[in-house]
Amino acid sequence: MSTVTGKDIHVFLNQWVRQGGHARFYGNFVFNRKRNVVEMELKQDMSSKSSFKYAGPLATTIQELDGSFKHSFKIEENKTKFEITCHSKSRKNKKKKIPLMTGEEVDMDLGAMDADSPVLWLRVDADMTIIRHVTWEQPDFMWQYQLKYERDVVAQSVAIKALEQFPTPSSRMALTDIIENDHCFYRIRMEAAMGLANVANSMMGNWAGPPAMMTIFRKMFGSHSCPSIVRQNNFNNFQHYFLQKTIPVAMSLLRNSHGICPSEVLRFILDLFKYNDNSKNKFSDCYYRASLINALSNIVTQAITVVTHPGQGPTAASLSNDTKMILEEISRYLNLEKLLPCYRFTVTVSCLKGLRNLQRFGHIPCNPSLFKSYAKVGNFIDVRLAALEALVDITKTEGSMEDLLWLLDLVETDSDPYVRHQILQMFLENPPFTKQDSSEALSTEQLVERLWKMMNCKFSSDPRLRCGVADLYYTFYGKMRPSCLSVPDSMIVLNLKSKTTFLNASVTQADEKMDENLTESRSDSGMDLDLIDPEVIHQKDDLAEDIIASPPVDIQDEDSDLDIAAKRQKMDNSGDEENVQESDKDVYMSTGVISETISVTTSRETVVPYMASNDSNEDSNSLPPSKLEPDGGLGEYMPSLLAASQDGETPGGGASGYTATPSGEISGEHQRRHKEKKKKKKNKHKHKHKHKHDKSEKSSRHSDKADAGPNSESQTVFSYDTPTVPILDSANISEPSSPEYEVI
Repeated sequence: MSTVTGKDIHVFLNQWVRQGGHARFYGNFVFNRKRNVVEMELKQDMSSKSSFKYAGPLATTIQELDGSFKHSFKIEENKTKFEITCHSKSRKNKKKKIPLMTGEEVDMDLGAMDADSPVLWLRVDADMTIIRHVTWEQPDFMWQYQLKYERDVVAQSVAIKALEQFPTPSSRMALTDIIENDHCFYRIRMEAAMGLANVANSMMGNWAGPPAMMTIFRKMFGSHSCPSIVRQNNFNNFQHYFLQKTIPVAMSLLRNSHGICPSEVLRFILDLFKYNDNSKNKFSDCYYRASLINALSNIVTQAITVVTHPGQGPTAASLSNDTKMILEEISRYLNLEKLLPCYRFTVTVSCLKGLRNLQRFGHIPCNPSLFKSYAKVGNFIDVRLAALEALVDITKTEGSMEDLLWLLDLVETDSDPYVRHQILQMFLENPPFTKQDSSEALSTEQLVERLWKMMNCKFSSDPRLRCGVADLYYTFYGKMRPSCLSVPDSMIVLNLKSKTTFLNASVTQADEKMDENLTESRSDSGMDLDLIDPEVIHQKDDLAEDIIASPPVDIQDEDSDLDIAAKRQKMDNSGDEENVQESDKDVYMSTGVISETISVTTSRETVVPYMASNDSNEDSNSLPPSKLEPDGGLGEYMPSLLAASQDGETPGGGASGYTATPSGEISGEHQRRHKEKKKKKKNKHKHKHKHKHDKSEKSSRHSDKADAGPNSESQTVFSYDTPTVPILDSANISEPSSPEYEVI
């Protein structure tokens, strides 16, 4: 094409061939009287996915009093404003012959138009040179002129749709004139009838006279002597035949203020059934009768309330009189079709749709077996499709899994490929559930597996059915994994946007919760639980329970205190600090109390000396008194920390809570301690040199302590500012050098 024409067509190909969508225009105009110009504004809608920005020429046709004129503009931006100079001026004469685009001149009544404006109507891209959608705004009288006098059927159809938004008496009159105009195209007359029904529903408050179009129908097809009785059918005039079919259907859409079709319309349509006579007509009236049945089904509305007892469905006795007449007429024609079938079973198809409409609004009980009998193989294809459409609707409204599986069986096994494809298309148009509102009763794992196998195995050789099942699967579940399926632990999800993968969300959440629990336990215990065997933790928990449940050990044994003090003195005399420390540890273990040995420094701020008696001959190795009461009494300063024991004294003589006096040994532990001492004495030679120096230092220290005596007036220093015992660094802590000092 580029070679033949010699022009660059790459822009055209990029805009109209290599991409989808179309242009969307929104526009209006205002007439400027002073400048005698039309100021037009045109916008492009880019919000829709199916739209794109158009750049190029755009033609506009304006109908003025002096004729029709075309103008062309260049569209470059999303919003463009133009000015069109008018060739005519407003005139005072209300009636004038107006030349149209076709060249003919027609008489127009200009009383409805603006006296200052010469513009009758305006059209954008009247010749439809581009693929576009135009939404145009102009006054209602311009749409009425366009409907009456424009000879283009597309312009007339657009005017009818626009007049539905202007429910006024003038719009009603314009639509009525189009229906009665024999020179108008029959399709436009049919659309005008449907549009008039919408206008009449909007004007229900101020509508005067009989229901809309009843007078028109009786005037065109009624008997001359009795207009209420229709004439014998004569379909030689095809325009009248299509109007005769359409007007009853349009009248069935009329509603009153209560949302119910007027009773006059029901009686009118039932009279058409009653007086229908096709004996002298050379054409079949099957489509006409089918349209009358469609009109009856349209009359049925939900506004008719059916009152039944709880647990009971609707019955024939509970039906209203109007509904009974509708049901009887539909049933009569359905049974008549079995005896005298018409062309392509059109009446049967309409009767099945009418019965389903009655079921949908709750007038008769839902019965899928009726439609299944008409959907079986052997019936005419149109009848089967109508019954299948009703079954698809039942599956959605009733949520029946049985009907859904029955339809899927037909998709897999039916002998007619067209029927199988149409069932899938019906599901797409009226799905039982979608990805937004998933039904728990229908969305099951078996359904997912079945659709998946149909996609990948059973329909692998039929691309049309395979694509239909793929579209149905997407309608049901979308791109995500169906919620009815259990997520496997080893599943890895790939995020195409971020190009990352992650494991099953449920497993990841469980792992994170376990990590949080381990972290909390680690923070509470101060241990690294990642290195601990769970079995070991279990054993430790059992051991702790046993210890807590064990009875407390009696530590108030004075003989045991004597033995412990003697052992300490013996260890000090030998100069073996290591044995002293180990002996202390043994003594603490022998008490049966599970604790950690804490040593404190010999500073007077943290060590409490026991006040001995005045006997100077008493050996320094003698035991301290049973009660500690320094000057002023310790309990006077710190009552909260000097909680007494049950007898009022502590076994070691120190204040309770301030002294940690070792208690007596438990029988059975002597042998274990002696064995440990023997093992330690074997390694004594390794510390021989060190022990000599320590022995001399200890002996000098003991002499200083002995000189002080139990009656010494040395002032004991207490730290009352710190009520709790400080925990010091173990590297800087030394054991007390005399049994007169007890560890706090």
